[in-house]
Amino acid sequence: MRRIAILLLLLPLNSGLPQEISPPTIQVISRLVVIDVLVRDKRTGARVDNLTADHFRVFDEGRRQVITQFGSTGHARPLALALVVEANAITRKTLPTLKSALLPAFGRLRPEDELMVLRMLPGTQIVQDLTADREAAAGAFEEVARRQQESMRKKGKDHEKFSFEENLSGALLLATRHIHERRPGSRPAIIVITADLNIVPTSVVNQTANELLSAGVSVHALIHLDIKLLAVFKTGIHVLFARPDIRLRSTDQTISYYSLRTGGEPLNVKNDDFGPAFEQVLGDLAASYSIGFVPDADRLNNKFHKLTVEVQAENAKDLTVHARRSYFVAREHTIAAESPSPESGQAAATVPGISPEPGVYYMAGGAFLRLAEAPVPQVKLAGKIKALLTQSILRTALIQIYPQAQATLRISDSQPVLFIRQRRPPSLARLVRLEQRKDERWMRVGLFLDQDRQAAVLVITRVGDDLFRVTPAAPLAPGEYLLSLDELAAPVYDFGIVSGSTPSMARR
Repeated sequence: MRRIAILLLLLPLNSGLPQEISPPTIQVISRLVVIDVLVRDKRTGARVDNLTADHFRVFDEGRRQVITQFGSTGHARPLALALVVEANAITRKTLPTLKSALLPAFGRLRPEDELMVLRMLPGTQIVQDLTADREAAAGAFEEVARRQQESMRKKGKDHEKFSFEENLSGALLLATRHIHERRPGSRPAIIVITADLNIVPTSVVNQTANELLSAGVSVHALIHLDIKLLAVFKTGIHVLFARPDIRLRSTDQTISYYSLRTGGEPLNVKNDDFGPAFEQVLGDLAASYSIGFVPDADRLNNKFHKLTVEVQAENAKDLTVHARRSYFVAREHTIAAESPSPESGQAAATVPGISPEPGVYYMAGGAFLRLAEAPVPQVKLAGKIKALLTQSILRTALIQIYPQAQATLRISDSQPVLFIRQRRPPSLARLVRLEQRKDERWMRVGLFLDQDRQAAVLVITRVGDDLFRVTPAAPLAPGEYLLSLDELAAPVYDFGIVSGSTPSMARR
């Protein structure tokens, strides 16, 4: 669970001299970084589950860190597991067997663990939302098989398009966002059941891996394909489509790369025997140690930092450590307290007219309106081919697409004052401008896509125990905006800045 360490900057002691009393400030100085670590014996492959915190050393860019949280195997956070099933001509024969193969392994999960199922290729769809119902999750595999057969029967323009770039990255990102929205305090993991014929440009691979790392997701895979066939396939694609941005090293471009970066593990499956492999992945997740540390204040800088985890033991040379290789901590807002009122000398406790219910509020016509949550976006990749010297390179970006060209709420004030009622300080709140594309609004997402250029600087002030005032530091240009209260997480709220109109919630 993400924890926030808060430092209260106290007023100076009275020295008898006149002093200017400034409002107290609440400043977020650090956040707990949690790493799931699996330790194996190199010779036998057996998991090592008798280690303590004293056996581990954690280094941040070579800097030794103090372990402030440690969970031994079996005591980790509840698991939120996404099962991504690739459905194509190669895997179609295995799809009907997945339910019977995987359902018995669900018994290894704890009651508080949840599952979801996604279908990948063609397109990316959530077939079953996160649920603790094991039968419902297993039944989703039958639905995946049914949809795949239906897709194979489609002809002409209605047939779903095949996109190398969209499917794998889109599925990983969709699962990540769904878990983060539904179970933000869980331990997120993704298992991809795949033939591993994913041809993805290097830029997209790196973007997707960074997004997974920022969300703390581990990626695992059950691969049903011979590695030699994979190499032949990729070589053929490289020659056929002249894609110089596609490297042929399997560790760079396949699911194995995501596993390597995020601390997961890919397993090869023979003869459609997915059950034992799936049980092994669940066993690895259950046997992982949970190690937490608080990064130094200079790490709160919107950058990735290299992680190294070592085991100090007599037989350390015989052990293999699996853990993610970097972490990201977002830059957080400083939250100031409301200036004391002259009469009471106390900070304002409430703003008249705002409902006690959690949410985001805006004053229009003398009354406070509670903003509705924005619709769930579609997550996909978008890009275009650009010529660079004699080579063609695919320029891609991760996109969240929100339906409708405009938000329902229209605001004429270029510096609107919003109020957020929630217990936790909105230190990760972001206000970004959306791109208008015909009947849609787009947001380019990811920590690597110059989000600072898109995001407005916010001034956040505490005006009560659970009430915060948020306003842009500079006037906003007319356009469509999206306010999120936490990194990657729902809910989000949309509104439009317009000129010369009265703020309203009227339907268009």
